[in-house]
Amino acid sequence: DKKKKKKEEEEVEIIEELQEVVETFTFPCNRWLARDEEDGEIVVELLTEASEELEMNSYEVYVYTGTMWGAGTDAKVYITIYGEIGDTGERWLRKSNHLNKFEKGQEDVFSLTAVDLGVLKKLRIRHDNSQASPGWFLDRVEIVDTKDDTTFFFPCKRWLAVDEDDGQLARELVPVDEAFMKKGDEDEDDSEATLGLEQKAMSTTYTVRIKTGDKKYAGTDANVFMTLFGTKDDTGIITLKASKTHRNKFERGMIDEFTVEAVDLGPLSKLRIGHDNCGGGSAGWFLDWVEIDAQSVGQKLRFPCGRWLDKGEDDGAIVRDLFPNPLQTEFYTPFVPYEIKTFTSDVFGAGTDADVFVVLYGRDGVCTQQKSLCVNKRERRMYFERGAEDMFIVELEDVGDVIEKIRIGHDNRGVNPGWHLDRVEIRRLLRKGKGSETAIFPCERWLAKSEDDGETMRELQPSDIITEKLSRDGSLKVTEVEVEDALETHTYNVSVMTGDVNGAGTDANVFLTIYGDLGDTGERKLSKSETNTNKFERGSVDKFTIEAVDLGQVFKIKIRHDNSMLNADWYLDQVEVFDVDTEEVYLFLCERWLSRKREDRLIERVFYIKGYEGVRVSLNSKKTSALTAKSVDSNMNKKNKKKRDKDVELPIIPYHISICTGLERDASTTSRAYVIIIGVDHTQTERLWLDLLDGRKGFQAGSLESFEAHGSDVGEIKKVELGHDGATPENCWLVDELAVAVPTKGVKYIFACKCWLAKDRGDGLTARVFNVLDAEAIAISQKTIYELTVVTGDVQNAGTDTKIFMSVFGANGSTEEILLQKNEDRFERGQEDTFNMEIDDIAPLKKIRLRIDGSGSRPDWFLDKVLMRNLNTEEVSVFTYEEWLSRTCGPKKTMICEMPAVVDEEVMVELTTYIIQVKTSDVSG
Repeated sequence: DKKKKKKEEEEVEIIEELQEVVETFTFPCNRWLARDEEDGEIVVELLTEASEELEMNSYEVYVYTGTMWGAGTDAKVYITIYGEIGDTGERWLRKSNHLNKFEKGQEDVFSLTAVDLGVLKKLRIRHDNSQASPGWFLDRVEIVDTKDDTTFFFPCKRWLAVDEDDGQLARELVPVDEAFMKKGDEDEDDSEATLGLEQKAMSTTYTVRIKTGDKKYAGTDANVFMTLFGTKDDTGIITLKASKTHRNKFERGMIDEFTVEAVDLGPLSKLRIGHDNCGGGSAGWFLDWVEIDAQSVGQKLRFPCGRWLDKGEDDGAIVRDLFPNPLQTEFYTPFVPYEIKTFTSDVFGAGTDADVFVVLYGRDGVCTQQKSLCVNKRERRMYFERGAEDMFIVELEDVGDVIEKIRIGHDNRGVNPGWHLDRVEIRRLLRKGKGSETAIFPCERWLAKSEDDGETMRELQPSDIITEKLSRDGSLKVTEVEVEDALETHTYNVSVMTGDVNGAGTDANVFLTIYGDLGDTGERKLSKSETNTNKFERGSVDKFTIEAVDLGQVFKIKIRHDNSMLNADWYLDQVEVFDVDTEEVYLFLCERWLSRKREDRLIERVFYIKGYEGVRVSLNSKKTSALTAKSVDSNMNKKNKKKRDKDVELPIIPYHISICTGLERDASTTSRAYVIIIGVDHTQTERLWLDLLDGRKGFQAGSLESFEAHGSDVGEIKKVELGHDGATPENCWLVDELAVAVPTKGVKYIFACKCWLAKDRGDGLTARVFNVLDAEAIAISQKTIYELTVVTGDVQNAGTDTKIFMSVFGANGSTEEILLQKNEDRFERGQEDTFNMEIDDIAPLKKIRLRIDGSGSRPDWFLDKVLMRNLNTEEVSVFTYEEWLSRTCGPKKTMICEMPAVVDEEVMVELTTYIIQVKTSDVSG
């Protein structure tokens, strides 16, 4: 009883304490919130009566409209100012010192009262796109904090317009140092500083791709908007007005692209997307996914949706919050901003409306992708006029501290596309300290088919580098240095030999790219042969001259034709590149068809220099695989990661995986599937993606798909994780059975799954872990991995595209006939092709049999030798032939051969000649 009483007393005490904490805040106002009273404001900020920390402050906002044609706007303009302490919220810039606001070349002053913001960090300014021609060119905004008379400078120099620049109606601006604003004052030519580069570096540009579903009535005519949320801030509502890809936005099955710029959001955590339900019966929208690529961060995120935004479908919501799917996140090297200025010469006909592009090169051949400076036709018409200076801010790959050369050219389209370029200036921010570095690339030449040497592309080297650095005292220090060790321009004589076979010549346009260890030439059209008026005819040699900045040691070429004209098929024999300046000759043996009808039907090929020993990259080798592997392992279990880091690197072995999809409705999926194989002590493979061949997407109901994946050898398998990257309700998948075979261990596990991997089926999981104890284990024939090297002879026309079959014979049996895959460029003249193959454990090897079937456009093959290395025992068997496999070439005229194995100079079987006598009976018929 006593205990009970004590407890009640305690409770009473607690309640009394709580009552004491209740506090009342009073926000006195005593003013009108009305358009026709006092200052006409209907938004005010109020402080509490006893507020000592915060105080009211008034800000003078100076808005400068640009001076270019059509710069003014009659739309409503709104501003939000952000400081260290808070923000003003969105305010309408209503009452200016001018009756007609935001006119061309005008300065509008507004007064804004708000709770003190402290030091200003950024501002967001937008307009509502109302009235006729609402596009607005904002030069800059200056904000004066009247409390301590400080001015903050926010340069913009960009359009806020659906049909200009990147189509955005809102801009986020950051303040810059006054020294940068004033640097133009001493320069009469450049009276206003251009600070777009600084703004770009402090903001993040997001490329937003939105996929509308491919189903009936999926498109919408409503106004779509979105908000990006980062860990630090959000963008506010962005109206998606200007699609870069389609005039009619958000139509069924379409992908629309938009650009959004924001300052300091932090890593993106979610996005909110919705529409205003306008557009009558066609307002409902089925959104498949949203992809956001932030090049300056080096990250591409996928936000899956797979749902209706429709009052009459699904749950009736027309606004949804989406989250990034970690399995579909890609990482890459972040891009950096460059300010590129082009100076068109002041000579007659100097301007162009063609599409001008640029490529930047750093040291060791590191280069950016080719980038067009104009986004659309209207910009192309506006820029590159006679005597004009045009500035572009682009985000490109970081080529390092030194820009060795640039390539600039155009596509020769439009009326009078010839262009006389005076020079190019490229400005980048310094890596350390505040300031920038400008490299000057003089040109003073025509890029025109009808002028000079007829070239529409030039390679330029830097002549001077100007550095501007902010000193500690706030002044700008400018230094100019002449570039002394710039690369020189070399002349390359290119001889192209067309083969002497039937139908070898071509009338198509041929394009060549030469690669060296210091860079490449870019694609050059081989237009004017110095030896023949009719180029690329059977058995002829055509000579061309290419001028390019020093490539260093040339090691590969890429050559293609455009398949135009009637006789486009081309048999290329060889290409010789002669560097006139160093007198070095580089020989490329080709001996292949570039044809849509013959061989593998490719009209673009890569050739390496004769005797090349480096890594060969074929045209269609996937670059993205490294990206995805890197991206998905960032969400691995940290504990496992630590354990694995201490381990030695595990050997890579093959895993054979087959998956049977169920037969029920909705059992199929278009998602990407993966497995992770887990062994003892938390050892596990990377995520092994199971991508279907032939570009097929998805697993059909009732299908059985087989894959060969290569992953770490985890020893004895304990568990297998199976999952997919689909994160929307549509991506359900019914898995009937999973089989994992490990050929090198001679074991196969069969898991009877019979479960859904789906967000809205079963338990909602899209990945499952299966234990080997629940699987059926079957013994299969154990395989040994051999490294096979096939050496094609270095004689004319030695290469082939025929089918090659191999059988291996050992002391313990033989293999079935195995097809050796051509893989685009194997089995070519003078080449050594190395690849791994699994065969039954029949060692020691005795002999191999090779057979060709005589198919293909080049059925003859000169085989030099074959080497087989057992990866377990490191034993190497050599099989030498040094002869033709052919119906027509060589003394043997045979399409099949047998070769004995030679191990450590010991022949494993003797070559025997059998005489076969066939006696036909002496009877009638």
